[in-house]
Amino acid sequence: MRVCNTPAARAAKPSAPSQISVKNISSDASADKQLPSSPVDPTRCVPFIPTTTVSPSEITAFALTLIIMLVGWAGALLPGLPGTPLIALAALGHRWILGDNGAATWVLITLIVVAVFSAALDFAAASYGAQRLGATWRGMVGAAIGGLLGLWWPPLGWIAGPLLGAILGEWIGGRPWSEAGSAGVGAALGLIAGTAVKVASASGMILLWGVHVLWKAINAA
Repeated sequence: MRVCNTPAARAAKPSAPSQISVKNISSDASADKQLPSSPVDPTRCVPFIPTTTVSPSEITAFALTLIIMLVGWAGALLPGLPGTPLIALAALGHRWILGDNGAATWVLITLIVVAVFSAALDFAAASYGAQRLGATWRGMVGAAIGGLLGLWWPPLGWIAGPLLGAILGEWIGGRPWSEAGSAGVGAALGLIAGTAVKVASASGMILLWGVHVLWKAINAA
């Protein structure tokens, strides 16, 4: 039952205890009476405050290496620029500068193997496409130039650029349109397949290196 705020209810409430003056207590008596100190609990949990040991030089080295790797990724897409080998060299340079704070040895070996594999597969795809349909070096050069120009009109230009460039390259070389067309298709397909392999390899290499280095830095903190 709810008690209403009536005079009888207010009278029934216990009165607040009167304040006790402590002015008359002797200072000597209060000095003799000391509170016992609480013992230290060894099982008490102390909150963990994470600290970082990453130096500014390590952050700078990581940023510069990542920029170089992104240039390598662009090189995997653009003809005439180093791609996956530049990414592997950037990781090796990062390890040489920072020592144990860089990528582990197995990561560096993996990056080198992937770089060599992607370069070999790119060459094999281009050669197979050219030989299969009778393309010459003129068609390969035309496909590379067309692919470079086609980057400005994605996504249709990424396919039509190498194809038209290869056909024009074969036609400029003196071949009739029928032969230039089939040879251009082979050169363009080889270039597109090789570029896809290089871009996928470069993306995986950067991801592996970045995650590994950041994981090492977090665990070392």
